[in-house]
Amino acid sequence: ASKKENHTLVVHCWRGGMRSEAVVSFLSLMGVDCWRLTGGYKAWRRCVMDDFEADCYPFRVVVLDGLTGVGKTEVLKELEAIGMDVLDLEAIANHRGSIFGGIGLAEQPTQKNFDGYLWERLRTFSGDFVFVEAESRKIGSVRLPEFLMERIKDRSGIRILLESSLSCRVERISRDYHLLDHKEALLDLLGRVRIFKERLGHEKLKGLSDALQENRGEDFIESMLRDYYDPLYSRHIRRRTDYDLTVCSDDPVASAAAIKEWCLDRADSAALIKPDNKTAPR
Repeated sequence: ASKKENHTLVVHCWRGGMRSEAVVSFLSLMGVDCWRLTGGYKAWRRCVMDDFEADCYPFRVVVLDGLTGVGKTEVLKELEAIGMDVLDLEAIANHRGSIFGGIGLAEQPTQKNFDGYLWERLRTFSGDFVFVEAESRKIGSVRLPEFLMERIKDRSGIRILLESSLSCRVERISRDYHLLDHKEALLDLLGRVRIFKERLGHEKLKGLSDALQENRGEDFIESMLRDYYDPLYSRHIRRRTDYDLTVCSDDPVASAAAIKEWCLDRADSAALIKPDNKTAPR
């Protein structure tokens, strides 16, 4: 295995016993600077789960919501670029969160690895609030920890609705997904996933297949948004009446700047209060 530059090598076995001790002793004799994980992987995993269960993170979650393709991930990236704490769950999960979310991406991490990456990321935050995209309980094959799901759903948190024109959404999805490079996988999903047949019907499903086979990628995307995703998520958005801010996200840079200014104004006016009984993680 390779050791990344400026990273300390940590050796572990399952319980932190003789196996890791022997390896550390050998590496030390060879002049390799390394640490041994006390208690092994089992103890580290227990630490991760204990922190999740205790919800010991002293920040408030700011949830970005909106229809498919409004650019939630883009706005998150722009917020991070201007100094905000951002938790990009889809990046950690290596999945975009929809039925098509794994198209063109490498294999997802295991659940235990996802939990570990998430735990490490959470420990980097130092601000009063953290921006996150509205997610369901599962992102592809991995599940969010219960405490984080509760934070995302919490009606006492801050929720921001992103809105974008249909043309911008189609263009954004076309640019991000490169769907025509994965026609066979898409056609397979359309034919295999029962919910498409139930909600779209034979005629619309055939139209989607024809659009893909004829390389009309933007027609495929627009039809999927208009006939499937928008009706599905519009009901959820209409049911919520507690959005604190609505922002047009056609320009993600301007959107991020407006959101940052609004949040900092809230913090300066002491309207943003840290959650009760939260202490920094170990």
